[in-house]
Amino acid sequence: AFYYGLQLQLMVYLNAALELERRTKKEKPVIPAGIFYYHVEDPLLELSGDEDPEEIRKQLLKELKVNGLVNSREEIVRSMDRFLNGSSSVIPVSVNKDGSLGKASRTATTKQFAAMSAYAEKKMQELGSGILEGRAERLPYERKNQTACDYCIFRSVCGFDQKDKNMKFRRLEELSADEVLKKIEEEMK
Repeated sequence: AFYYGLQLQLMVYLNAALELERRTKKEKPVIPAGIFYYHVEDPLLELSGDEDPEEIRKQLLKELKVNGLVNSREEIVRSMDRFLNGSSSVIPVSVNKDGSLGKASRTATTKQFAAMSAYAEKKMQELGSGILEGRAERLPYERKNQTACDYCIFRSVCGFDQKDKNMKFRRLEELSADEVLKKIEEEMK
């Protein structure tokens, strides 16, 4: 969704935070550690009643773990979870026995973060210019089994009628995280 300009919020926030830090720390490089979102909800655990407090704590941490993307630099990963051994209970990362990042880890290099940052800036400029030029077409997307209309609060006033054969959804190609990063890096060269 990020590639299509649908979920730029975290990267826009990161760009703002990086800019503020660069202004105050002009002599030092500022490197992003990650971007995360947290689903605000009280977790419910299914307990049998014979779990020890440590097991309950582990289950609770698993339910409270953030989602997002972590910088793959080892010192950054280790500073975000000082007790990392196997799968992290606080960030979307796991490590193998040899210390390498696990396959399911959600990470990006500093260079990839820079490319995503520049890409988000480019997308924001394109979207802003489009608005200023008066572009406000109804172009809802469709991906997998969901559409932009599913939970849209403007559904009753936008006039997009799914029954009208002349109105079509923009079909978004499903891309893996690696494919997205590769496309972004190519576009930002």
